[in-house]
Parts: sequence; structure tokens; C-alpha cells
Amino acid sequence: MLILTIILGYPNYGRFLPPHPYLLSGIVFSVFLSISVLRFQLLPSVSRRYKELFNLSPVSIIITNDQWEVLEFNDNAAIELGSQIKEGFILIDYFRVTENKQQLLRLSEQLEKEVTIRDYLIKIMNPAKDETLYFSLDASIVRMEEDVFYYLIWRNVTDELESKQLVQRLAYHDALTNISNRAYFVTEVKERLKSLPVQSTNGTAVVLIDLNRFKVINDTYGHAVGDQVLKHTASILMKITRESDIVARFGGDEFVIFLEEYPTVQAVDDWVDVLREEFATNPFVGNTLVLEIEPSIGVAFYSIEASQFDELFQLADVRMYEDKEKSRRTRRALQIDPVDKQ
Repeated sequence: MLILTIILGYPNYGRFLPPHPYLLSGIVFSVFLSISVLRFQLLPSVSRRYKELFNLSPVSIIITNDQWEVLEFNDNAAIELGSQIKEGFILIDYFRVTENKQQLLRLSEQLEKEVTIRDYLIKIMNPAKDETLYFSLDASIVRMEEDVFYYLIWRNVTDELESKQLVQRLAYHDALTNISNRAYFVTEVKERLKSLPVQSTNGTAVVLIDLNRFKVINDTYGHAVGDQVLKHTASILMKITRESDIVARFGGDEFVIFLEEYPTVQAVDDWVDVLREEFATNPFVGNTLVLEIEPSIGVAFYSIEASQFDELFQLADVRMYEDKEKSRRTRRALQIDPVDKQ
């Protein structure tokens, strides 16, 4: 352009060319630029690169207006949502199930409040395949003058979530009795104790349970029967506890229960009496075998007697062994020795 300006500017071309070289060079520049854009597609390549990145994204992306009308979507979104998804499609119509629509409406309300949300878990029912799908969603609301747009980015985390739940179940559940195990009980109770008032007269307690003469049952009838007795014990404990209570197998024939905020200490004592009665009236029955199951029980009350988990458990453990010794003395006095009734 410098050379062109010199050529057109210094010589005098008279009436053939006007004495304004910058006008002529500008025209020439425009011509060359137009040829470059059309011949080599310089400007469209930017849009094309964006489109390729948009479609190559491993997550699903959809852009809608505030009426949930689809304006743009990538290939992964088309695979996730099926052939019916297209520009102009109303996204909320895809969610035929009422619960699904409600979740989408809750999402829009959340966006109105926070503008941008991340890792928002949404559960979608798929009645066609009778399955539940889980999606992790990142979303933003963008306002341009009077127009409102929703940018939605999500990925299917169903397998990931199910695997995580399975790992947690294996880590925190007792495989034999299908109730919580020691690890879960200790972690969860310690966490709950933090939220309770330091001074409390409510009946919050740790209850430790051990089965009397369980070794004799194992030695006499075998471990298969012993396992069935443990399962029977777990079912009794689950039957008489509330949903908010925690029931766990601590190991062997030892079970533990966390009773949170019973009205009074007396209410817990009454519950323990019900527990003993439940064992007394529900022996284990297997084929022709009937085994009476007698528990030793120790109770320690939060705040009234101790405020730390270790202290509560140790106190309940001491009382449980005191109860076991009392039961032994009673059997000796009454000369009761048999384990079962046949």
C-alpha cells in the first residue's frame, strides 16, 4: 500500500487520475481484501472453528431463550435428547413427566436468583425405559437488552453416581445384616453430636447390645445358623427404631443404636424395656429350630453423662457388660442353661 501510494501520489497523471492517492489505494485495498476473504475464507474460518469446537465438546450444550425455545445445540446434546431436538423446539416439552417439568422450572427460578449455577444435580425420569437419569448441570442466564438467554451445559453422571453410591454402600453397610456398619456409625454419630446443644436434658443416647451365649449358638448349630440369628436381630432392631435413629452392627454379635432426642431419659428407658420384650416374644425360628435370643444392653446418655462419642461408647460398653454379668448370675440362680427350645 506504501508503494501504491508513492506511485499514485508523486507522478502527475493530469486529468486521468484525481490527485488523491489515498482514495485510490483504499479502493485497491478493499478489492484485495474482498478477494482474500472470498478466495481463502479468512473470516468464515473463525465461525467454522467455533462451530467445530462447539460440536466436539464432550458435554451437551444448549442455548435457549427465556421461553425455553432451543436456539442452538451441539452434536452431543442431539445424541442425548434424540432426533426430536431441533432449533425452535420448546425444551420444556421434552420433559413430559410432571416431575421433570418441575425440576426445569426450579432451575429457571434458581437462575433468576443466582445468574450462574454450577454442578446442579438434576434427576430426570425416563418412563419409556423405566429408568432414572442424573445430570450435572452448569447454567447461566444472559441478558441482552430485552432478550434473555439460558446457556445450559450438562453431562450424564448416572453411572458415576450409581458407582459412587455402590462404593458408599460397600464402605458403610454391613453385608450380612444389610444395616450400617461401624465406620458409618462412628462417623455419622460424631457429626450429629456436633449439632446438638452442649446442655441437653433430652433422651439422646448410645445403646450398645450384645447377644448372650451367641458363641454357644455358633458352636452348637454352626455359623450358618449364627448368621441367620444376626439377621433376625437386625430386623428386630430396625422394627422398633425410628427412621432418624441409627442402627449398626459394630462387629461380631455386637450391635449399637443412636437414639436422638427422645423426649426424656425415661422415654429411652421405656424404649429399652420394649426392646427386651421384643426379643423375648420373637425368638429365632429356623426349620424345626427355635432359639431364644437374649440381649445384654448398655445405655449412655449424651450431655447428662458424657458429651464425647468415645466417652458415651465406653460408658455404654461398661453398662452392657454389667447387664451381661447380671444375666449370668440370674441363670446360675435359676439353674437355667439350655440355649434352645425344640
